[in-house]
Amino acid sequence: MRKKSTMTYEISLNDKIYKLIITKKRIKRIIIRMNYRYEILLSIPNQINYSDAINYIFQNSNWIKSIDQKYRLLDAKFSFTYFYNNNIIYLKGEKYYLEKDKNLKESYLLKGNIIYYKNDVKKAIEKIYQDSFYLIEAEFNNVYHAFNSYINKIPKLVIRKMKSRWGSCNYQSGKININKMLVSVPSKLLNYVIVHEFTHLIYPNHGKSFYSLLGKIIPNYKELEKELKQYAFLLN
Repeated sequence: MRKKSTMTYEISLNDKIYKLIITKKRIKRIIIRMNYRYEILLSIPNQINYSDAINYIFQNSNWIKSIDQKYRLLDAKFSFTYFYNNNIIYLKGEKYYLEKDKNLKESYLLKGNIIYYKNDVKKAIEKIYQDSFYLIEAEFNNVYHAFNSYINKIPKLVIRKMKSRWGSCNYQSGKININKMLVSVPSKLLNYVIVHEFTHLIYPNHGKSFYSLLGKIIPNYKELEKELKQYAFLLN
């Protein structure tokens, strides 16, 4: 099996400089996307050469411009560029600025909308997340009590980092995985994700019965689903 091959470029497009990452894969068509770091990611079939792939980017400059504009509007609201640089953190949908204080006795201290940390910022952020897992655990227990007429046994909760999902459910084992980054979103969105996964314990697939029960429990689930998508930058 041929291994994936990746090349990285810098290109000027629409009066902006972008990092372009091209990856050759065993696929049949070109797949283009942009991440929240404004990097253009291009997956191409193995038989396509890199120069043709770069030309493909310029042919799709209008699409890239529209995605760029969409992300910059979100960036203005959520400051995810600062989030990626470890300058801010989100908890329960609220933004907190991170500032270093070497004289701090604790590993971190929350004061107003500022979180002061003592040493390494990444370790401090991880500690903050771990200390906030109780938010997920408490909501998980609340939802379980709401579902006790549907299920007989409390499922196993696993809190972990997930790159593309907010949660998942193993119908057979009764295990529910919840993305640790959900401590960052408003409580109503955390509740929605957990209810969604509990509903999968009854209906494994996204069929009519699944959405009927989900809508019975959370009538405005479509609105919450749309709102949750705005926090997708937390998954990157």
